[in-house]
Amino acid sequence: MNQATIRAVRRVLAFAAAALALAACSPDPPPQNAHLRDQLAVAGPLSAEDYYRLVREHVPSLANRPDADLDTIGKAACEVLAMRDGWLRMIKVVADEGLSGGEAGHLAVYVVARHCPDRVDSLP
Repeated sequence: MNQATIRAVRRVLAFAAAALALAACSPDPPPQNAHLRDQLAVAGPLSAEDYYRLVREHVPSLANRPDADLDTIGKAACEVLAMRDGWLRMIKVVADEGLSGGEAGHLAVYVVARHCPDRVDSLP
């Protein structure tokens, strides 16, 4: 990845992480990771079409982003989750991007379900 892409990914990931941290305050919290783990075991990863639809529906701040941007965000988020203290790093990025807690929580769930289902246990 070039430096501009890396910076964009870091911003998006931080934004996603902060949103996840705030998700507990959301009136519409994302699914619990145990339930998500069970769903992924049965159905497999989220399809691209479902990922785009769910992100646009539940993360209004990203509703106008093209599919390629949503995939870039998802892949970058998975890379951060794989790092030591990845969850904390994501919180910083999400906070800097200004997503609401509910948006961030939903985004994190959809990203993991689509791009890195093996990271489901990284979700709080």
